[in-house]
Amino acid sequence: QIFVLKHSIFLKSLLINLTNKNNIFVTESSSLYTQRRGGTGNKFKFKNGEYVLSTIQAESVDTILFFSQAGNFYWSTAGSLPLEEKVAVESLFTMKDNEVICEMTSFNKKNAKENIIFITKNGIIKKSLLEEYNLKRGMGSKALALEEGDEINSIIFTNEEKIGIVSEC
Repeated sequence: QIFVLKHSIFLKSLLINLTNKNNIFVTESSSLYTQRRGGTGNKFKFKNGEYVLSTIQAESVDTILFFSQAGNFYWSTAGSLPLEEKVAVESLFTMKDNEVICEMTSFNKKNAKENIIFITKNGIIKKSLLEEYNLKRGMGSKALALEEGDEINSIIFTNEEKIGIVSEC
């Protein structure tokens, strides 16, 4: 007799945290629990001065896009990111010196935003379709060509909502 085992994919709901020290920490959302008063967390230890910049929720089969201040983007599937350990983004992708991830988003067909808006330090604003980013070209590519000395300050993922931008005078 021959038995055939069918492979099934278990979708996991993940929370992906990005810190200001260019680290990510991935947990299953089902592993979260309520602490008692005065309790201290033991899952994610910060370095001195480290804090969470961004947290996204994704399914394990989703593609995660990471955008750097230098105008590059990198991608990985959420399920392939290390679970329950703090990892430097530089260990996942081949990045240039002093390049840091400034934003990330989950990309899948059913809930993806349509547009991405880049805002740079020198005041350049560029809007493009998120689907234009070719995920078949390896683990990273250029998202936005920047002039010398310019870098991405903010990234906004949107459909057709109106946005407002405030700057310091």
